[in-house]
Amino acid sequence: MLILTLLVTDYKPPTMFTFQYVMYWTPYIFAASALALQSLERSERGPARARAAVAAVLFASGVLTYNYGAFPARDGSLKGGYSTIDFEFSEKERARYANLRELMELIPPNAVLAASEQVGAHLSSRDEMYSLREGPKGAEYILARKGELGVGRSRTMLAAALGIPLGIVSGCMRSSPSL
Repeated sequence: MLILTLLVTDYKPPTMFTFQYVMYWTPYIFAASALALQSLERSERGPARARAAVAAVLFASGVLTYNYGAFPARDGSLKGGYSTIDFEFSEKERARYANLRELMELIPPNAVLAASEQVGAHLSSRDEMYSLREGPKGAEYILARKGELGVGRSRTMLAAALGIPLGIVSGCMRSSPSL
């Protein structure tokens, strides 16, 4: 039934290795691999087959680690969700982060807050912080980065919270359009 559910949905994350959903199966695959190797070893010509299977698993692990692993050999090969993980920190990003920190300082520590996905990660230690894509839920403050308004229903929720027409949302920024 699970496989059928995954095949009939148009929701991509459960079948993409860049999302955490697929990784829930990892412990079962490791356990099954150990049991399969043990079963191979007990069969006729077992030790030779088991060694060949271990070599194949090691080779496949090496190839997959090269392409998708924690130590990618090519720029842009490490992904998380829909995004490519980049480990560089440019001056533009440094300025954007300083601007974000400045805005964060303006929000009282006990205030109820709604934020876009990546901005929200910097504010998640608050008692009440909501994801903007799920709606502001009575937030006293909303903090969103323009580039994140396409995630889920963030743009629609921001427009509704501000009580403005949807087309104007992208122009609602405090000080810097690069935030």
